[in-house]
Amino acid sequence: MGESRPGCRGKKRLGGGQDHLQVEKSLTNHEGRNFLASIYREFIVEADPNIVWSAIRDVGAIHQRLAKGFVVNTQLEGDVRTVTFKNGVVAKERILGIDPQNRRMAYTILSDKLEHHSAAFQVFEEANRQTRIIWTADILPNEMENYLSEMTDRAIEAMKGTLEGDCPRTSCENGDSVDPFRKTIAFESLGFSQALIASGPASDRAEKMMLYGQFIGSWDGTVIVHRPNGQRFENSCEVHFGWTLSGRAVQDVWIAPSHKTGAAGAEDGMYGTTLRVYDPKTDQWEITWIDPVRRNFNRMLGRPVGNEIIQEYRDEAGNICQWCFTDIRPDSFHWISRETKDERTTWSLTAEYFLHRRRDEETRRD
Repeated sequence: MGESRPGCRGKKRLGGGQDHLQVEKSLTNHEGRNFLASIYREFIVEADPNIVWSAIRDVGAIHQRLAKGFVVNTQLEGDVRTVTFKNGVVAKERILGIDPQNRRMAYTILSDKLEHHSAAFQVFEEANRQTRIIWTADILPNEMENYLSEMTDRAIEAMKGTLEGDCPRTSCENGDSVDPFRKTIAFESLGFSQALIASGPASDRAEKMMLYGQFIGSWDGTVIVHRPNGQRFENSCEVHFGWTLSGRAVQDVWIAPSHKTGAAGAEDGMYGTTLRVYDPKTDQWEITWIDPVRRNFNRMLGRPVGNEIIQEYRDEAGNICQWCFTDIRPDSFHWISRETKDERTTWSLTAEYFLHRRRDEETRRD
């Protein structure tokens, strides 16, 4: 990359020149007192840097977006996250800072076994849409170095597997047991899928894209419809978010009842898609909702308001309608639809969704 980085001298080269490793041993002064032990890792990931940084900065979803299998659960409360590892170890970590400009995230482990711990990830863009990650940690007492070094190496293996994902496989569509018509459709649809689906946000607007990019993935939950007469209807639902149009848009599909839990042969009550496009000139989101089942077609503007996302439009009668993402967490969010017929004096709730992120094993099974 060309720039000078402190502590990079004396690195041991690994993996055909792609990965680097350095563990700086503890130093001892003339009084026999131990100095900090430092762990340094530098490695290449075959993934777009925007995707890598998005996963690292999503500090409450390590088990889903950064180190699947190695980390099995993450709970975020304020700036402290509780991380549960596959081996049963549970660690509390405080997030010290997230620096989007330099793509750097710093944290510390909170433990009685550590007198001092300060660690950071930093993401650098490489050629051919590769990403270089530098992961450092300073530790006291230095007797913890070997243990944390081993955990670091195992974490890196999981990170590479998670961020790089599985290579596309076509063997499942080439088997003799697959219907020829299905094989033809799958092949002819491949170009469309490749043109539509993107691997991450466009680099010229990556930070802004994370307003909706934080929802990328699959969600399950419950939808509740509130009628004007006070009646209340409840159903299952599923929602899927993805990057589209060269990363300049986020598109999602909302389905009710859920295909996972609905009765066999049940008709779709809703099966629609939203296209969300960020406009750098206006710093707003142009949003279009299309539901051919219920024949609903709406256009609206979206923007962040505090910790919520507000989307607004006027219906055919001139009433103001809002669709809001609220109570947003790494693993859940609450979506509501409301309207006002008196220019914001009073609001009526029309529908709400309670959604939680689909677990990894459920996604693979589907």
